[in-house]
Amino acid sequence: YEYVLLNVIVALVVTVAMHYANERIRLGLILRENHLSATRRSLRSRNLQMLREMHMARRVQRKLLPASFPVNEHLETAGYYRSIEQVGGDFFEIEQLSEYSGDPDDHRMLIVIADASGHGVPAALIASMAKASFRNALRKRIFKPHLILQDANRDLLDYLLDDHYLTAYIMLIDPDDGMMYFSNASHRPAILVRPGRVDAGMEQLDSHGALLGMFEDATFETRGMPLESEARLFFYTDGIVESLNARGEEYGLDRLYFKLREMRSFDLNASINAIFSDLRRFIDTVEPVDDIAMLMCRIKSFTVSGHEHVLDSIPAPITEMRGSMSEELRLLFRNQNWDAAIQLIKARLEQTPHRSALWYNLSLLYERRGDHELAREAINTAVDLKEREARRMQERRRLLEERSGQQ
Repeated sequence: YEYVLLNVIVALVVTVAMHYANERIRLGLILRENHLSATRRSLRSRNLQMLREMHMARRVQRKLLPASFPVNEHLETAGYYRSIEQVGGDFFEIEQLSEYSGDPDDHRMLIVIADASGHGVPAALIASMAKASFRNALRKRIFKPHLILQDANRDLLDYLLDDHYLTAYIMLIDPDDGMMYFSNASHRPAILVRPGRVDAGMEQLDSHGALLGMFEDATFETRGMPLESEARLFFYTDGIVESLNARGEEYGLDRLYFKLREMRSFDLNASINAIFSDLRRFIDTVEPVDDIAMLMCRIKSFTVSGHEHVLDSIPAPITEMRGSMSEELRLLFRNQNWDAAIQLIKARLEQTPHRSALWYNLSLLYERRGDHELAREAINTAVDLKEREARRMQERRRLLEERSGQQ
């Protein structure tokens, strides 16, 4: 009897234990299902939030790029942008300065291209702040390229963390002055593609300048160069030349130069597409590791006549050709007798070597004759002289203000 009772008790215990275990498993499954449902709801909510944020980021990204590319009597433009993530930190911009100067006859155009450190949303935020800083400088009627960079650098220092920065390149094109002025903040310099034969010259238009958002005492310089009809200007970011193929080789400047020469007579959009297609063929199956931005401009036409507003806008010699050239020099220029005109200017420079207008005119004449390096040397001398003159005038004004305050 005891043996039977013991077996019954054991059976009951086993039955209860199994029932308890099954209930635990069932409850565990219910709890797990509830947890999974809550997790799924949380994930769906997160995904929706992320999609909303990425949609907002893409809207911000679109704001970083021109809605359209200007084409007018002086300039034709085309560009391309591709980020490795949904958003990126490269951007370019083309601004008509008449919108900021208030002068409807102001034909100057400002080109900006920039590359923020990092990728994705953080880089896009830096780029957005930089673009706002550049536009803020224009609203304050700061049009000198190096002063725009200085103003933006002050703004970015207040907001960027120590390991964040921006490279940028600014060019001001003045078709009425027949000049372009550029300033570089450690960016890839623009490439000048001269018109003519396939073997015609190409040149990097560079100047000294620090990274933006890194140093309080950062300095930048503006350099000038005469415009050339039908010349092209190519602006780009690191993502093009630093792209690697499967063998670890960079696309590099040599390949870019070759493609620019090859496409020099093609439509701008066709040229841009050809460069990107060549880059894709080079890297093949390797995905780009950096954002890519490129902008191409064609100089269509320009005149050689001064505008008084330029004196307040550009740290470089402003053409005084109409007022300072003698009738003889005007006639030589009109008849395109460049050699005789150059000799006449040189003779005047022997008497007054510190006149920036003469160096400016000499640069124009060298450029017309096709001596591009001499033209560049002459315009840089003119820029230096004009800046010295401006410093002397500022010092004179300071002294007069001090004397006025003492009276």
